[in-house]
Amino acid sequence: MSNKQIYRQCKLVKENTYDIAWIPSQFAKVGKNLSLKINEEWQEGWKVVEVYSGSRTHDEMDLQRDAQKRWESVIK
Repeated sequence: MSNKQIYRQCKLVKENTYDIAWIPSQFAKVGKNLSLKINEEWQEGWKVVEVYSGSRTHDEMDLQRDAQKRWESVIK
């Protein structure tokens, strides 16, 4: 089954920590406060500070993740 959820790449900040992440487009709004699931735990206090151009579907994200895993298994 195809998943057409759209994701946007964003810069997120929490205190003095920055992260770049692909998040669902409905949450990709500058100034939006978020909770992120990191290592199976929810972390509150993240804020979207930049939203970059371009987008990807959930299916495209899966393809990218699979390609990255293949390269990681070859290059150590």
